[in-house]
Amino acid sequence: MKTEVKETVSRRELADHLEALVSQLRAGLVEVDGQSWQVPESLEIKKTVKEKKGMMRYKLEWQWPTLADYDQSTQQEAVRWQNGFKQVKKDLALSFKQLRQAVGQGLLPDKQVLDEFAAHSRVFTSMAEPEWEESAQEFMEHLENLYRSVELKQMELVAHELNDLQNRMKACHREFG
Repeated sequence: MKTEVKETVSRRELADHLEALVSQLRAGLVEVDGQSWQVPESLEIKKTVKEKKGMMRYKLEWQWPTLADYDQSTQQEAVRWQNGFKQVKKDLALSFKQLRQAVGQGLLPDKQVLDEFAAHSRVFTSMAEPEWEESAQEFMEHLENLYRSVELKQMELVAHELNDLQNRMKACHREFG
């Protein structure tokens, strides 16, 4: 579930929205898209306030686990997905590190390591949320470019594609993580 709204509102409308949210938080129950979620006493928050070149940006994010609000079968499915997704991310990171190490030593990546990275990448993108689709497709295009660069034995292009893949991963993590 993801709800994102971008619109222009008056200062008063924003204040009204925030006051309604405050009331829900104080009551310990937040409603999103018709579904109610229990809010724990302690929350992890991230606050960013920045003025830059004539523009003020204020971001306030918070999160908490919602598994307790799911029925048992949905809880089990979510935990399986979380654990599987975490493992795929670890495997992906490890094979990427091996690729970087080879290139850092002036060597072309080993085909087996490259194939493992590609396999982990395919699993990762298959588990991706729908809103990640465009970013995942861009990632996979860079992976194809990496394969071509390795086949052509073009170390400079291999290093470039690894940097592009790393930048894509970082951007995804910032945007969706």
